[in-house]
Amino acid sequence: MILTDLPQELIQHIIYLCDNETLRSIMAVTPQSQQSVLAVLKPEFQKRNFGLFKSLKEYEICSVAGKCICYDTPTFKRVIARDVAGIKQYLEWGLDLRRHTLWKHNGHITEENVFTVRWHFGSVVTLGDAVVLGGYSDKAMLFVDIVGSNMVASLSKVSMFEAFRRLNAGALKRLIEAGLPLTIGEDINNTVLHVALDNRDASAVLEFILPLTPELYNETNTDNETVLGREITLPFMNALRPFIKVDGISPSSNGRRLSPLYIAASTQDVNTVLSLRIYDAGVIIDESRRITHVFVTNITLIDPTESRQQEEYSRLQARLQRSTGSSDTSHPRQRLLTALHAFHRYKERNLAETKRWRDWYKKIPKKQRSIVESTVKYTRKLNTVEHLFETNERLAHEIVKHGMQFYNISQTELDQFVEENEKQGINTDKTSVSQAMKHFVRDWADEGHDEQQDAFPCILGSLANMSRTFEHPLRVLLPGAGLGRLAHEVNALGGFEVTMNEWSMYMNLAYRYLSSLSSVNSKTFHPHIDWWSHHATTADLQRSISFPDTLASPSVLLVEGDFTTVFAEDTGKYDVIVTLFFIDTARNLVSYFENIHRLLRPGGQWINLGPLLYGSAPFLQLSLDEIVALTEHIGFKFQETDPSCGGITIPGLTVRGKEVAYARNGKGLSKNAYQAQFWVARKN
Repeated sequence: MILTDLPQELIQHIIYLCDNETLRSIMAVTPQSQQSVLAVLKPEFQKRNFGLFKSLKEYEICSVAGKCICYDTPTFKRVIARDVAGIKQYLEWGLDLRRHTLWKHNGHITEENVFTVRWHFGSVVTLGDAVVLGGYSDKAMLFVDIVGSNMVASLSKVSMFEAFRRLNAGALKRLIEAGLPLTIGEDINNTVLHVALDNRDASAVLEFILPLTPELYNETNTDNETVLGREITLPFMNALRPFIKVDGISPSSNGRRLSPLYIAASTQDVNTVLSLRIYDAGVIIDESRRITHVFVTNITLIDPTESRQQEEYSRLQARLQRSTGSSDTSHPRQRLLTALHAFHRYKERNLAETKRWRDWYKKIPKKQRSIVESTVKYTRKLNTVEHLFETNERLAHEIVKHGMQFYNISQTELDQFVEENEKQGINTDKTSVSQAMKHFVRDWADEGHDEQQDAFPCILGSLANMSRTFEHPLRVLLPGAGLGRLAHEVNALGGFEVTMNEWSMYMNLAYRYLSSLSSVNSKTFHPHIDWWSHHATTADLQRSISFPDTLASPSVLLVEGDFTTVFAEDTGKYDVIVTLFFIDTARNLVSYFENIHRLLRPGGQWINLGPLLYGSAPFLQLSLDEIVALTEHIGFKFQETDPSCGGITIPGLTVRGKEVAYARNGKGLSKNAYQAQFWVARKN
């Protein structure tokens, strides 16, 4: 049942090496196995339409717990060169890409280039128990991976495997059932016990293992394990502990290269490790042979940034889940699909608008139209804008495509959503799409620099003066961050752990797309063609803008959702909260103020810059003096600020006002600006 998913020639070779009794023995330890990893993962990758697999001539998923080996005949560098976006997408999803040389047995031995992709699954896909067989690196070596029990058995030396199976079948079964994190192998002249640690209890297992390995991590031992390519010595292990991620799936690279036989499993119970190591391990390797080395395998340094991103991605996926048939319009998945629908219909909605403009133009008497055409060629202007909408459509399509991959939305789900909504005559929100795309200009294009220079310096100056270290960064939260340029500027100051928050799925789709870009000014579109007022020249109206002017940093974390609810478990977590053009978006200002106070640690600071432009059916609309009185009552003390941040708005208070532009067309004939209010308040 399970083997039918594999190539026939591979099955025949496995059967040749491994008799039916052996196969039955292996199958017996995984009675719940239902389907191969290949059968589970292939549709998942195809559904997500990952660019990397499009670049490969041939691919096969042939390992355990999301570790994938992709066969490719072109060189590794050529794969990277032609699919940078695909590789960046993999990294964003938490995939660990490695380059290996594969020896594949297909009647003869050939050397090919290989991607090995280790997937940290989380909630992305659940495999359950499964069996898959495939090729690996030591020439004709074949292996068996059993997901869940994580048994890895080399079948390259038949006699050794047969002897092992015949003499130690009971011990093998007990090891697998116990989930023992051992890898037994032959390392040149020594018998080696490789210990694969478990993610969930790395520190405890290290405490158990390290006393057994006084020789392993010293400078003279040539068998040192490596951490990101660097040898580590015993004195450094304590420093490494906070960063250790342990993977109980595969043996060490040293053991994998040299060992003809190994068994790997995982457990959380250190006592089980101790008891079974003394007895069963000795039986497995033959009592006449002494364990002379103990290797701690698969130690990798975790980038805290990557860990934060992965944890939040798992939480995001959980929030996106919903019960079948749920149609609550405020549900995150519903809002996401609504935004995807709107980007999906970008061209149709805007071409309908140009048709309306054409129809209006036709209402001009023919003689007058003739004059217009002979002087300004208005029809050509309409034609050009229609063409430019089609150009912009490519950007909208890329946003949709990336969004579906990132959020794990299938084409079928989106198509069904679009069909149902359009049957009901529900129009997409053209304005929200336009505003999200215009924010590429405001936040991430050269043309937005003037607006950033209006808004950012007072905030960044206040943050720059705060005492902090890179070892102990201050935690900063920026709610209502839009496309996040301010968050990235805060991050660039150094010494801050930056979290941004945004409710709008239109903005979040645009930001996720922006974060996937790997080249500066690699995207171009025409942001002003949907609004024909206040233009000095038609060339200004139709001009293109390139973005991003700089690349987004992966260390900035986006938490999607309602500011008042999504941080429910983060009381007192943040040192600073920065609100830029944010507080007047509240329906209930009091909830915003109370939440800011709750999230700050005692002594934490709230930095605000923005207008008081109320909208979205607010429950209350307060003047500035009322806001100061209310927030002081909640528990804030307003601080003195730099006079360069504007004049005092209300005598006797420390709040300052300065003119700040918002969403301006730099070459337009209108000026959109506010007397934004700036303050720094300390939580009592």
